[in-house]
Amino acid sequence: MKIKSGIIIGASKGIGKELSQAFAQNKINLTLAARSKNKLKNTEKEIYLTTKTNIQTVITDIANYNDVKILIKKHLH
Repeated sequence: MKIKSGIIIGASKGIGKELSQAFAQNKINLTLAARSKNKLKNTEKEIYLTTKTNIQTVITDIANYNDVKILIKKHLH
């Protein structure tokens, strides 16, 4: 089964950022989630410049149920 898209939380730094880069290099469409808008947008730009993969970003606090619902809804549409 080939993965076509995915959600990565904590995508603005550390392991989340590295996973985002790795998946994008494999042309997987991503929805990146993190709490920091500026860091997340920077990550999006960095990844797009190196991979030309479509990336969507959603500011998300995974401790907040409504934020998680919004994240999933945006990813699916």
